[in-house]
Amino acid sequence: MANEAGFYQNDPLGNLGRLKSELLRSVSLVVDTGIHAKKWSREKAIKYIVDVTGMDELNAKIEVENVMALPAQTLGYKMGMMNFIELRKLAKKSLGSTFDIRQFHDLILRGGPMSNKLLQKRVQNWISSQNKK
Repeated sequence: MANEAGFYQNDPLGNLGRLKSELLRSVSLVVDTGIHAKKWSREKAIKYIVDVTGMDELNAKIEVENVMALPAQTLGYKMGMMNFIELRKLAKKSLGSTFDIRQFHDLILRGGPMSNKLLQKRVQNWISSQNKK
């Protein structure tokens, strides 16, 4: 949302940090699959992160160990992110010009952790309540 809201418009270094963070999330998905489904060694996963991101070896080791300790955590994160994006598209389409990204963002965060199905229901209820105004 920060990028879409224009927060990085005059902050190329901040945007670079955002892109680097997105790259690390993508690489973590590959490493998670590599380790848990393809049976990559710890060393292969570390090398992959270093080669793709340019991260130093110590931080790559930390990332790999996190992935090893929490199978599919990066997948869960990505699925949640994709769900947020789809729900936001639904809300924008349903509410048109009355859609407020700040209200939507508050709705998503104030509920705390929850399943994607529960979040979907929460957003649908919010859309209905906004349409009644």
